[in-house]
Amino acid sequence: MRPLRRLLTRGLLAPFLLLPLLSCGYAKPSPKAVTEALTKSDFTQPRAVVIPRRIEAQTPSTFGGGALDDRQLATIDPVVAILHANKMINIQDVYGPDGGSGGYSHIITVSPAADVSPDLFVETDEAGIDPTWHTVKKTPGWRVTVARREIVKVWMIIDSGSPMAEKLSPGYVLANLDFRWIPTEIGKLFDQGSFGFDDLPHDLQLAAQNAADIDSRATYAGRAWLTRNKNGDWYVTLFDCRRCSTLS
Repeated sequence: MRPLRRLLTRGLLAPFLLLPLLSCGYAKPSPKAVTEALTKSDFTQPRAVVIPRRIEAQTPSTFGGGALDDRQLATIDPVVAILHANKMINIQDVYGPDGGSGGYSHIITVSPAADVSPDLFVETDEAGIDPTWHTVKKTPGWRVTVARREIVKVWMIIDSGSPMAEKLSPGYVLANLDFRWIPTEIGKLFDQGSFGFDDLPHDLQLAAQNAADIDSRATYAGRAWLTRNKNGDWYVTLFDCRRCSTLS
């Protein structure tokens, strides 16, 4: 009878012995596991810029008459200005006096340059960024990838039991990491860390910054929330950081 009682006792106690393990969850993931989970998440979404097919704009009298040069174009659409200055796109500017304002109306048609790979320009229903000081209308055109994230270091991982955790649910961990943007070939035209950036006219430097905000020298801080799936693998539920927008 004693062996039977022991077996029964162990059987009754087993669920209670498992409770501490279940409440504590799995061990925290390693930096390598966090990195692998990030490569399967939205972290991999590239940064892109948008090029409109058509721009309608009114410019002030201080711009004078004639087709807009790249510096003037940068105030209307910095992406178009940078790509046109580097012969990646063609533009046709049809212009004329804007009534009695002294300014000019412009209808600018944009198209990829003939010698540029069409794979670089992806059709989109977005119309691009808008300036704030004059009336501009844009039609959707193309999206172009200019940079991708690269993890520099995963430097701190905390779970819900950590005194540093803020409202972290059991079973979840928070990973802090550093990353940087690695520009594509087109992205190098916007990169503030490129060798030729300082040689650009000041207006086009500002245009590049406003267009894509890429600096390959800079490191940015981010946070990722992770938990386990039903197979026990770590996956990212949310990635967050400052200056991590994927669309400029």
